[in-house]
Amino acid sequence: MGMDSRMRPGWRRAAASAIVAVSASALLLTGCSGNPPTTDGSWRLVSLVDARGAAPLGTKHVTLDVKGRQLSGDDSCNHFSGDLRSTNPWKVSDLVSTAMGCLDGAASPRKRFADAFAVIRSASVEHGRLVLVGPRSVELRFVRVGAR
Repeated sequence: MGMDSRMRPGWRRAAASAIVAVSASALLLTGCSGNPPTTDGSWRLVSLVDARGAAPLGTKHVTLDVKGRQLSGDDSCNHFSGDLRSTNPWKVSDLVSTAMGCLDGAASPRKRFADAFAVIRSASVEHGRLVLVGPRSVELRFVRVGAR
């Protein structure tokens, strides 16, 4: 049984529409460059929100450096480092920290950062900012510092 010649143009139009739709979806998912933004780089914390709300950041910077599967940083008093197993879901192992005699209290930005960082579950780069998200409204936002 042959295909009716009147059906072919409609079939071709439908196939072409499907190809365009799939191509457009692929571009939206991968971005124009085809490469997803990377979490690699040096970052400075600019916003910390947890279940208590936005935390004041103080004058000492909290930093995070990501290089491949290694991460390190400074919580404004202690240096930390660990292995980044994955970014989505966010998984860090072998996290170690110095134990300086920090003279801030339990509600300090440093302590709130440490508590928030411990529960991070996902990472993304949005508009050039690294966004780390966890449960109970936890969100850490970083800006990139230095040259890439």
